[in-house]
Amino acid sequence: MINRRFGLSDKLRLFNRSGVNTSARNDWLIDEGELESQLFKQDEKGAFLGILSQEEVFGLFESCGVQAALARRGFRDVLSEMKTDDPSLHRFRICSQDGSEEGLLVEIVLRKASIPNHKFVLSLDSMPKLDFLFVEWLLSQNPQEGFTAAKSCLPGQRHPGLGIARNLLEVLVNFAEKLNVFGIATVPGHYHNAVIFSEYLKYLDPVSEGRLAALQRDLAGFSLADVSWAIDLGCVQDDKSGQDVKWFLDWQIYPTRPAMEAYFNSKVYLDRKLGASDACQFYLDEQKFKHEGERIPRMMADLI
Repeated sequence: MINRRFGLSDKLRLFNRSGVNTSARNDWLIDEGELESQLFKQDEKGAFLGILSQEEVFGLFESCGVQAALARRGFRDVLSEMKTDDPSLHRFRICSQDGSEEGLLVEIVLRKASIPNHKFVLSLDSMPKLDFLFVEWLLSQNPQEGFTAAKSCLPGQRHPGLGIARNLLEVLVNFAEKLNVFGIATVPGHYHNAVIFSEYLKYLDPVSEGRLAALQRDLAGFSLADVSWAIDLGCVQDDKSGQDVKWFLDWQIYPTRPAMEAYFNSKVYLDRKLGASDACQFYLDEQKFKHEGERIPRMMADLI
């Protein structure tokens, strides 16, 4: 593990360019024979993602405004850690000055992997598999803040977020472009993750994209936190089937190549998305949610 302290005087500008989360591995989403985890080639010893030195990584986080954003929130001297001993899974962390788990601010865990071409609703390339930068885990939290009525706790949160999603996305886009992959992929573990990510990412499967659009359409009268908790607690129903909605796990993609952008704008994709959205009608059972919601404080306590 490589450590380095960032102070306000650090001015590494190695990039001059011109936004979870789930900690579980995503291999089970497709057959093992179809997903090919690829090792990060160690072009230099300990290189992050097989291509970036520690100085380049630290400089990239700074040039994308992460350090400045943390400083504005009172974290002016932080400890950054880069771990690359696992060749297929690389980790980057930023902690407050003492470096303890209680001071963890940002953590990103990445791997490079392929998605089979037949998982797309139309072929993008002659290659049987397309490479992506997979975000296995992304955490951004302010351990010095608590939740309030104005800033409600979301499922899985221990602390409120830092509000630096755009900065972190810019870092990830730089990584993806350096790796020359088709995009950034992640699997939102909760409804609120998918909604927050949807400003920048779209589901690879247009049916999943349509279902998310329908949930947002039908439950627009409720807060993001309430809907996310209600889905986790089994309080959102599909009006047509009468079944409780169980959160679906699927890939969301940020495209970094024109071919991926064209995929999401294609008539095939948009038609299937619209069809899936029109086929759904969701509602939140407020009485059930009022009762089941009594479990939320206990669920939050289990995280802490």
